[in-house]
Amino acid sequence: MNIQTWGYIRHLYFAKRFPKKAIARELNLDPKTVRRALKKDHPDRKNPGPRPSKLVPFEEKIAELLASYPRMSAVRIQEEIRKAGYPGGITILRTHLRDIRPQKKAFLHIQTLPGEEAQVDWAYAGRIGDRPLYCFLMVLSFSRMLYIEFFPSQILENFLTGHLHAFHYFQGVVKKIRYDNLKSVVVTRIGPNIQFNRRFLDFAAHYLFDPSACNIRSPHEKGRVENAVKYVKNNFLAGRTFGSLTDCNQQAALWIDNTANGRLHGTTKTRPLDLFREKEQSLLIPLPKDELLFGAVFPTVHRRPPVNGNLLRLGNLQDMGVQLVGQDAHDAVGKLSESHRPEELDHAAWKEQPQDVPPQDDTIKATVFELDICMCYQETRKFG
Repeated sequence: MNIQTWGYIRHLYFAKRFPKKAIARELNLDPKTVRRALKKDHPDRKNPGPRPSKLVPFEEKIAELLASYPRMSAVRIQEEIRKAGYPGGITILRTHLRDIRPQKKAFLHIQTLPGEEAQVDWAYAGRIGDRPLYCFLMVLSFSRMLYIEFFPSQILENFLTGHLHAFHYFQGVVKKIRYDNLKSVVVTRIGPNIQFNRRFLDFAAHYLFDPSACNIRSPHEKGRVENAVKYVKNNFLAGRTFGSLTDCNQQAALWIDNTANGRLHGTTKTRPLDLFREKEQSLLIPLPKDELLFGAVFPTVHRRPPVNGNLLRLGNLQDMGVQLVGQDAHDAVGKLSESHRPEELDHAAWKEQPQDVPPQDDTIKATVFELDICMCYQETRKFG
């Protein structure tokens, strides 16, 4: 008991005539403490100080463990130091770990308006056979509606294809989409000065959204899609096997409809699909009448929109290449320019490796280029 508390107790009792119980209530003290103070003519002069912690002899061992395993849990550390004779409990250990471990940065949680923002990212998803697998993710920041699709690479054509299919899945486009500094989006960056990929800017201008690049090494600026990456890895990829890339995307299409967008979201406490239908869908920018033609190298799976259930027939240059193999190059390019709209294409015509289709004769054949229509035309001019 310090001298201030001792003096105030005696003042209340002898000067103001407070009962002992009233003093205890007033100072939030135990009545025994009040009685002990009134019995003493002088305050305690000795300050015993804090007792040494039981962890003191084991602090060096704890530091060694954390140096080798920075994320080791308190339970595992307790198991290790008990082998060396630690007699204490886990509570003081956890308090000690909170003091010595680096503190996580706290970030302000930002609310977004319906239809205002989406976040996009790639995630490595392992391999199918000898081929790598990458997951394209787009999350609507307000409703948390999720779209995913898997590709064998992260080239620009696949990146744009993922966007296009996501726009059709949501049946509209948000006003702004946030990215980290992907090469498909940002060519160079010096501080705040950003040079965007020109082809990507053409795509963004066509679909009327504003691309926004996060600051370097700032994943918290697109935290919703970062959380979605963890969710996909732990709840979709974990424990599943895929026979092929197509099989993987077919399972993913069912999963986002039945599980990801139909679950009760931990933050919003609402199903993403319900929040999307009620407050966000009507505020999306309508899709343009004409699709922008760009190369693609991966056949897509029919995606079921979450609203009316109509199947979308989404195509790409490879779909068209199968139908045009064996035709004169000039005629082929003309047909590509006339019939490039994805909804007009039929996936039944797609073959997994169109380059293996045998030629019909010795005339110049149309080639499937991973380029836009202008570049296709330039390539065919080489043949005269």
